[in-house]
Amino acid sequence: MQAGTVKDILAHGALPLNDVAKLLSDISSALDYAHSQGIIHRDVKPSNVLVDKQGNAYLTDFGIAKVLEGTADFTGSSVLGTPAYMAPEQTLGKPATAQSDIYSLGVMLYEMVVGKPPFEADTPMAIALMHVHEPLPLPRKIKEEIPEAVELIILKALAKDPKDRFSSANDLARAFSSAIGAESVSTLSRLIELASGAAEGKGSEEVTYDVKEEVKRKERTERRKKVMRYMPVGAALIVIVGLVSALIWFATQMQESQTANQKTATALMQIANRSTDTPKPTATIDIKVAATLQAQATIDQRYVQSLTETKVIGDVQKTQDAEATRIALTPTNTPTNTLTPTPTRRLTPIFSPTPPATLRPSDYLLTEGGITLTAENGTSQSARSSATYRKVNVSDVIISVDISITTTGQRHLAGLSIFCRFSNNQNFYEFGMVNTGAFFLSKVKNGLRSSLVDWKGSGAISKGSNVNNVRLVCVGNNLQAFVNEQIVASETDNDLPYGTQVGIEAITWQNEQTTVKFDNWVVVRATESPSTK
Repeated sequence: MQAGTVKDILAHGALPLNDVAKLLSDISSALDYAHSQGIIHRDVKPSNVLVDKQGNAYLTDFGIAKVLEGTADFTGSSVLGTPAYMAPEQTLGKPATAQSDIYSLGVMLYEMVVGKPPFEADTPMAIALMHVHEPLPLPRKIKEEIPEAVELIILKALAKDPKDRFSSANDLARAFSSAIGAESVSTLSRLIELASGAAEGKGSEEVTYDVKEEVKRKERTERRKKVMRYMPVGAALIVIVGLVSALIWFATQMQESQTANQKTATALMQIANRSTDTPKPTATIDIKVAATLQAQATIDQRYVQSLTETKVIGDVQKTQDAEATRIALTPTNTPTNTLTPTPTRRLTPIFSPTPPATLRPSDYLLTEGGITLTAENGTSQSARSSATYRKVNVSDVIISVDISITTTGQRHLAGLSIFCRFSNNQNFYEFGMVNTGAFFLSKVKNGLRSSLVDWKGSGAISKGSNVNNVRLVCVGNNLQAFVNEQIVASETDNDLPYGTQVGIEAITWQNEQTTVKFDNWVVVRATESPSTK
């Protein structure tokens, strides 16, 4: 199939509403079918929708979809997707559901009707936070000719709360078609012309082998998770059944042995009583044998009694252990830091904190303080101050700086960035942090940004205007970030081995004025471990 994408078509601007209805209907049908099969796409966006020369749309790229094999238990909190089209709950690390895909489709609908996405910013983190916190820019304020009914449908599709959105993608498509009039849907204005132009020169599109293998891998992973989920229960049942069977068998054997011994003793006593003519020594022997057997029966009885007592003691001990467990698991009123994430792996620092006395004077590439950067914004987009850069002439460095943030506005949301391996505006590594306790680590290579650590919360970050010490380590292909002497990120990447500048920057959001003070800005040469010098 020779086809372009919706992204190619949107390069020419907003589409007529009847063309939008046709694309929305095709995409919604594909999306609802995927949901009925237990699949959440997680990355619905214009570049993932192919459009052939007849204007038919095809949803593609299920490479990061969550395959659940027919269950409605839509789970998984890993942050996957494209920030410009990602639902707020995905950004917050909550489970993605079918309503998350409907939100992403709503962002596409907004862009097809208005001509641009609802939120735009300089960094992925900024766009993601705007989807969470910012009110949606009203489409009719940008294009007055948009019908009010269409605006209401877009607002419902882009509701912050998943429960307030459409229950299915087809419900969204039907509501949109009804809002613009059924007679308008049957005719296309520019779609075929634009789709033909977008498809011109494109090769045949097909699902790649890598995508198929990724979906199969996720299916196998889900099957293993199901087995592991029920394995402890099955193992416990097997153990319990085995123990009960063993106890029943043992008790039966003991009872049969005791009965046989008692019968033997009784028979011998009867023989002894009847044998009056038997010589005394023989009678004495018979009595001794009977006494021995009776004693054995008594020992057996005491053994059974000891087993019973042991079981009672064990039951009491189990009851006590259960009560101790219940007390240990009972919630207390002790406050906990809910923003501290559960670590998924242990991060090992490349360098331990090194006292300045152990460094040579030539190791210090930069010592500076008292730098204040201000960013102010009255629009719906994020804004950055003019970044401050310093040339240090080496690529392997450790950057340390004390930071305090003050901001005015309704949300008091502000942030900052620290750069290393900066060659130009198209190539650098960036560590970003906001005063609500979240951070991210990313790289920009040839102008294309990619995430090394998706933004997430850390209990190491002091919130508000408190001073935080941030240390960024860029050594070889190792990148690590510390906040207040605690490591928060550790990644390897060898895409940007050069770049001899470092930098700092302030970031603000809608109707906010942010002031970031950078003090004790120190850059140290790190071509070898400072602890060895």
